[in-house]
Amino acid sequence: MRNGGFARSFSATRSARCSLMVIFQNVLITSLKAKMRRERISFERDGVRLGGTLFTPQVEAGSGGTIGVIGDRAVCLCHGIPRVAKTVEEKGYGKLAELFCERGVAALIFNFSGTAGSGGYFSLRSWSADLRAAVNFLLSERGVRKVGVVAFSGGAVVAVYNAAHDARIKVLAACSCPAALRLDPEAFKMFIREHGSLRVRDVNEFIKEFAAEAEEMKPLRWIRNVKQPLLIMHGELDELVNVKDAYELFRAAGSLEKELFIVEGAGHRIRENNAAMRLLADWVTRKLLR
Repeated sequence: MRNGGFARSFSATRSARCSLMVIFQNVLITSLKAKMRRERISFERDGVRLGGTLFTPQVEAGSGGTIGVIGDRAVCLCHGIPRVAKTVEEKGYGKLAELFCERGVAALIFNFSGTAGSGGYFSLRSWSADLRAAVNFLLSERGVRKVGVVAFSGGAVVAVYNAAHDARIKVLAACSCPAALRLDPEAFKMFIREHGSLRVRDVNEFIKEFAAEAEEMKPLRWIRNVKQPLLIMHGELDELVNVKDAYELFRAAGSLEKELFIVEGAGHRIRENNAAMRLLADWVTRKLLR
């Protein structure tokens, strides 16, 4: 939306969903009755093997067969800093990937380095390189022509930074994204040791480097350079990242096509809000397919 963008707030209650469908009846994408192919994939980034799953929509043909893939658009889904040592497949990111497949858009879910399902060690810089490699994989190895990124929390920090530097990313949706990472070093150190969901070489050295990375990749700094269509989505009751951050990022965003959606009653785990994710999939698909 031009002229400074457009902010919306919506509720995920049943009655509000009915009104939402009326408000957006002229812009919602019609879901396709398509089969989906799920393919376990891996790709390398600087010698580090990253694992994930590619969801590809396929049109149903006669006799139970399929006819190729639909279109040449894809989205890359980026998880946040994990609290448990589980892969994106185990944590249910495939459900969001399926929403995009229903709309004729392929979707890649993958595990960032230093997390379950991939090699390497965690850092914001390595995650930024991972996302570049994921975009490379879709464009170079799978023949995709237009890539969008949908990212959550810590993954959104990296996605904002990359979108500001990588014109190959054509659409960005940043969910539950902090304006800046405000992590207490000792608390984060304890988090890493207790949860075991992030691999680091030396936790004390990592904490020192992470503080510099967090400042370098501060979303509020780089979102000014994001010129792609931009959706910022945030839970009204986010218990980890104050909803004020979403408004701050929205005001600072440099995109001429930016929208802000505040999900009433939702917390930090906005991906679990089905109504919000359907709206997100519609919005991103609309921008990718035009």
